Amino acid sequence: MVDLSRVEIVLLDMDGTLTDSVSRITEYFAALDLELHGRMLSPDAYKKYVGPPLADSMRDMEPDADEQRVAFMVARYREMYWPNAIDVPLYPGIREMLEKLRARGYRLGLATTKSQEMSLQILQHLGIADFFEVVSGVIPGTSRVDKPAVIAWALQQFGVEEPQDKRRVVMVGDRFYDIEGAQINGISAILTTWGDTTQPGEERGAVQVVSTPAELLSALGVHPGKN
Repeated sequence: MVDLSRVEIVLLDMDGTLTDSVSRITEYFAALDLELHGRMLSPDAYKKYVGPPLADSMRDMEPDADEQRVAFMVARYREMYWPNAIDVPLYPGIREMLEKLRARGYRLGLATTKSQEMSLQILQHLGIADFFEVVSGVIPGTSRVDKPAVIAWALQQFGVEEPQDKRRVVMVGDRFYDIEGAQINGISAILTTWGDTTQPGEERGAVQVVSTPAELLSALGVHPGKN
């Protein structure tokens, strides 16, 4: 088992990990599916699109789409979703978890496939931006378009390059994409399940699975009741 006592830097995912945005995201994927394909599946059918890069989700929704069509679908989704994207709540216990981690000296970063611009706006709207030393989201038109890339950029900002330094970092997220992105970058990952977005088998590769923010604190050796 990986020794999490060495961890000094915690990278956190946003949707399904920090923010309870799942119902909002699935609502707009369903609306897009209805508009483009004349169908609307159950909300659970769209949960698999919480986490992956938008372009990957669009290719899954419409397998025959070429790159121009995928770009159109991504743009249309953003047009529908973004006006309401900022108004999402934190999961219960998240603010307290962030406070405890910072009080214990952990350095925090956000690593998300949500856009950089929108991520910053949401953090500021929720009043938690000051907890994060680094915010790494997707920037369209650059190489930062998927989970491995946003994690890699976050590590660079923290000055983490050597393998021995990567032992001090853990990625925390609710989907396999978080686990895979961490593995590609040579860091450990913890899978969270409180967002009800995790698909069967996605725990493979995670060093630990936690079902509440308090369990995450315990996994990192932080007693939830103490600073």
